[in-house]
Amino acid sequence: MQEILLQLIEEGRVSIMDFPYLSGFRTRISELNRLIRLHPVRYTGHNKYGREYTYVKHFLYADKLVEAENIYLGMK
Repeated sequence: MQEILLQLIEEGRVSIMDFPYLSGFRTRISELNRLIRLHPVRYTGHNKYGREYTYVKHFLYADKLVEAENIYLGMK
């Protein structure tokens, strides 16, 4: 959860495409969403075979940045 939160603080957004190796990504996002409200935006893409897939990018509101930093520092 720390790694995802750090990405949110530094980049302002995070998606499952950023962490393909993390098997519990959606669970961590759900836990973070209970602590600080994230803004989900659905995106679509195409794989190498032309098939369409969708994924969600979760954005951190600018007014929640200080709150997110405090949560991150509390995790250490």
